[in-house]
Amino acid sequence: MNSLIHVTRRDQILLRDCYEHAFLTVDQIRRRHFALVSKAAAHNRLGRLRKAGLLVSQTVGTVIHRGHPQKVGVVYQVTKKGIDALRAANPSVAFRDEALPFHTSTLPHDLTVTEAVTLLRQRFPGFEIRLGGLVALPAATKRIPDAVILEANGNPKMAIEIELTSKSNRRYGEIILHYRMSPFEAVLYLVPGKPLMDKIRHQITGLREIQGLSPPGTGKFYFGIVDELLRDPEAAPLTNGTSNLTLGKESR
Repeated sequence: MNSLIHVTRRDQILLRDCYEHAFLTVDQIRRRHFALVSKAAAHNRLGRLRKAGLLVSQTVGTVIHRGHPQKVGVVYQVTKKGIDALRAANPSVAFRDEALPFHTSTLPHDLTVTEAVTLLRQRFPGFEIRLGGLVALPAATKRIPDAVILEANGNPKMAIEIELTSKSNRRYGEIILHYRMSPFEAVLYLVPGKPLMDKIRHQITGLREIQGLSPPGTGKFYFGIVDELLRDPEAAPLTNGTSNLTLGKESR
């Protein structure tokens, strides 16, 4: 697969993980792929993959992640050469020619997307969840979600939006109208807390929540709290106000 290095099965999984999440931090890579080996062994392998041209690294400083300073350190992306290696090993899979773009300005948001998507895959194991930029969406789609849950035939089933900062009411109105008219069966909003949840729900229903009463139902729009999902992915509420989000059982 590469004349400079023997690419192992673990290497292939690591390369694809970097591809499917746009990037991974070195800490994420160690937790996900080198949990049973020393840090030195993990760094050595990452160095060899980088020297072989399959990965590229970038050093990032401290960011505010979910309200707290976090020193990110080194992040890794798969290169075009790495994608070519994945394509050779997985001829039936359609890969982009290049990795999704990486922007340090959106790093806190993108870190949360990786964490949330990983846990949603655990919660809904029968469904494939991919970043929106890796999904072939209908031509009329004007907005690319952060992630998409796919049906077994590859068609988009549900959009996932990780919303960490507030937009204007007008912008939410535009986004909600787009999703109402989209082929997505449902939309899941993951937000940092109740204030932003209430703001978006108001744009959907036109109604304010009345203390002591159940919030108005939001139909195809479901909501969850990011920290609750990260703390307990199986039990965290994902609800539209009248029912909890269920996807049924769909094996892939």
